Amino acid sequence: KNKLLNLIKKLELTLSNIKRPWPDTAHFTLAMLYIDIGKSQIGYNILQDVLNDYPKHSMALLNSGNFHFLREDYKNALKFYNIAIKQLKYQHEHEHEHEHEYEYEYEPSNESASESTLIPTDEYLNCAMTMCNVAQCHREREEFHKAEITFEEIIVYLKQAKIFKVLPSSPSTDSYHRGLELFANINLFAIK
Repeated sequence: KNKLLNLIKKLELTLSNIKRPWPDTAHFTLAMLYIDIGKSQIGYNILQDVLNDYPKHSMALLNSGNFHFLREDYKNALKFYNIAIKQLKYQHEHEHEHEHEYEYEYEPSNESASESTLIPTDEYLNCAMTMCNVAQCHREREEFHKAEITFEEIIVYLKQAKIFKVLPSSPSTDSYHRGLELFANINLFAIK
């Protein structure tokens, strides 16, 4: 914990010498360090500063949702999670219009997958994880039908990754992917 506190002090000192808006990675890292040492309210406040400067910062949105989820404030958690999912799914849509390797768009209502675009691995897996968080919010709110639909969407989303080889095959990626798929299937079974 002392190492983290020292790191926080150094990062705060560095950031204090930089004109705002601060670089999003440094600012986000500071928020996560506070959360890691158990000062989640300070971390959350910094996440909100990140979102003021970078409103589409998907990881700040996701972690803001986590903050509310842990406090059983599922309404606000859902708000942040849904915005994060939108950002994770579409943030590279225009940025890489001519780079076919990074194009992917998932339409939950379209059960037949189409190979249109791919998004980078981190965003893809973070999106699936955030969808799991949305389903859990619905489950906690006893909105079982919405939870069931969301878990089914996660399973389709993850199957599309396999069909179209969206994710590069590596032991860690494969393991994380299988873990998310198993989590969604177990929760779907429990809800039914």
